[in-house]
Amino acid sequence: MKVIGVGDNVVDRYLHLGKMFPGGNAVNFAVLARRSGHAAAYLGVVGRDAAGAHLLSSLRAEGVDVSRVQTVEGTTAYCDVNLVDGDRQFAGYDLSIYDQMQLGEADFAYISGFDLVHTSVYSRIDRHLAALKRACPLLSYDFSDKWEYAGIPSVVPHADFVFFSGSGRPEGEVKEQLRCLLALGARLAVVTLGSEGALLYDGKEFYHQGVMPVQPVDTLGAGDAFLTGFLLNHLAGAAIPEALQKAAAAAAAACTYYGAFGYGTEIK
Repeated sequence: MKVIGVGDNVVDRYLHLGKMFPGGNAVNFAVLARRSGHAAAYLGVVGRDAAGAHLLSSLRAEGVDVSRVQTVEGTTAYCDVNLVDGDRQFAGYDLSIYDQMQLGEADFAYISGFDLVHTSVYSRIDRHLAALKRACPLLSYDFSDKWEYAGIPSVVPHADFVFFSGSGRPEGEVKEQLRCLLALGARLAVVTLGSEGALLYDGKEFYHQGVMPVQPVDTLGAGDAFLTGFLLNHLAGAAIPEALQKAAAAAAAACTYYGAFGYGTEIK
């Protein structure tokens, strides 16, 4: 399977460590897919700075195709992170460079060579979703914790697979959200629930997946590992329960090291 992450990237700056780690939902998806043995690419925008250079070199080291990444003047997106008992706490961010990304005919022609495109609410490319879906047969979209996002009704009809983060939300509210997402046109919808696991709805049945026990070093990237693990296993033919179990294992593994996929370096 050939997959591509389109949109957001960041360097997560761990202030207490003095190190930055490459990441971002679309980037993490591409890297973790490549580590699972799939051909993977990433398309986004980085600044002409040390952070952008480190992010691209990390992706190349993982075998991710970055030939369509756009490098522009500006500051590569970053998030400042502190860790408390292994759990991430965001302290600030700058994602303004995303507004400089432009997708044209050559980009969509490139994307048409992939089986699945994944993007997120942070990528600021909702205006391109219809074109992305025309170019690629399958589209996955992560809304993170943006339950009140005004673009939900216009985004979901283009998405085959939809993901939300809903830690701490009541079960009834989560199930109603999942029903609404399927009614808008999604094929499958998943809400990750932190320590309570995840809940999936396929239009007929709800599936619950618990977490796998692990002593967390850093929970950043666990949700991205979960969605990547689920998508790739399910699309490879695994039944929903099996794909969810493998996704939980991937999320647990992602909690055992710093950063979404490693490559820490001094903050510059």
